[in-house]
Amino acid sequence: KTGIKIPVVSFGVMRSDNPNLCKAAYDKGMRLFDTANGYLGGNSETMLGNFFSDYPRNSFIISTKVKSPTDKEGKPTDQATSEKFMELFNISMSRLKMDFVDILYVHDVSNPEYLEYKPVINTVKKLKKEGKIKYIGLSTHRNEPVVIDAAASQDFWDVILTQYNYRLAFIPELDAAIKKAASAGIGIVAMKTLAG
Repeated sequence: KTGIKIPVVSFGVMRSDNPNLCKAAYDKGMRLFDTANGYLGGNSETMLGNFFSDYPRNSFIISTKVKSPTDKEGKPTDQATSEKFMELFNISMSRLKMDFVDILYVHDVSNPEYLEYKPVINTVKKLKKEGKIKYIGLSTHRNEPVVIDAAASQDFWDVILTQYNYRLAFIPELDAAIKKAASAGIGIVAMKTLAG
């Protein structure tokens, strides 16, 4: 439902603060560059902000992520406030030097109960309404089939970033959840495709 069309290979900028790598990727046709508030202590976002300041804003797609505190079961703690989420988001926007990001992921969702957590969910909905993010996403690294299945039953998720590779023991369950999400119009981005 986003309407985003991108090359099949994108650039996860988790461990790179080298703009020459981004330039090589961009020159070869990559258009989606994925980062997060916590990557390289913020240097990933800062590097991308500096790099893309010389490019037309409509020539690339930026996704970033904000993680709220969770307990061992993946449930939000009392420190997972709207104010803290906004603080981290504003830091990300300052580093990126952008008025909006294309995709903002609620980072590292591993418990479907998190998807009902109003302080964070209402905050990302507000950011989308204000035009500071185009699309609301979530990233998931654990319990992916359950999380994706639950998200597919809600009507506000636009994109899901999930690991997907041959080493996962639950591919049939993951495939079924992805199919349900895709049927609901949710875009799927695969990460860790080389099992790294």
